[in-house]
Amino acid sequence: MKFFKKNNIYFGMVMGILGPLAAYAVIYFLNHYASEALNDGRSILKEDTIRMTSVFLNLFIYLPYLHKKEYEMTGRGVLLMTFIGVILIFLTML
Repeated sequence: MKFFKKNNIYFGMVMGILGPLAAYAVIYFLNHYASEALNDGRSILKEDTIRMTSVFLNLFIYLPYLHKKEYEMTGRGVLLMTFIGVILIFLTML
């Protein structure tokens, strides 16, 4: 896919934001439907766990850009958004 082969920090930042948002939505709805079907409506995962998991999955976006020198700036953008996401999560957990 030629679309993902860009070396731009802003492109990396957008990917670093959209990746965890998509992962959060998928995990949230899977948790919601699984809790209704399997756990009598009680949530299986806590909200903080879903947030941390979605930001952690952002590192799988970062790994391909880590190994290729020509996409270094994109990788930096993804990593920057990962760090900002982790800091925001820890601040909201206080």
